[in-house]
Amino acid sequence: MCHELFCLSDEQFALVEKILQRESSGRGRKPAVSDRQVLEGVLYILRRGLQWRAMPAEFGPWMTVFMRYKRWIERGVWWKILMCLQRSGALRINLTFYTDGEERIHGYPGHMAPE
Repeated sequence: MCHELFCLSDEQFALVEKILQRESSGRGRKPAVSDRQVLEGVLYILRRGLQWRAMPAEFGPWMTVFMRYKRWIERGVWWKILMCLQRSGALRINLTFYTDGEERIHGYPGHMAPE
């Protein structure tokens, strides 16, 4: 069950921690914002449909969170995180597709909620 801001339990975060450790191994100094803060911040934004600048400060600077999220997407890390959390039952992803009447199909993320 979600708390006000942070939703993943320690057990749920442990599932993706190895993925994130592989991503950050060999990089310079220790980051100012932890991977857990970033992951929770991204999930918070996606659950609520907020703009990045509206993210609470508890997750770190919004630009830091956004840039790491962007890097995770570019390197395929975000997909691995989502699939790991979904397989474990920690996250449910629903996609909704519809046509606009002109034979075009659109996909929109539905409700993304940790359980």
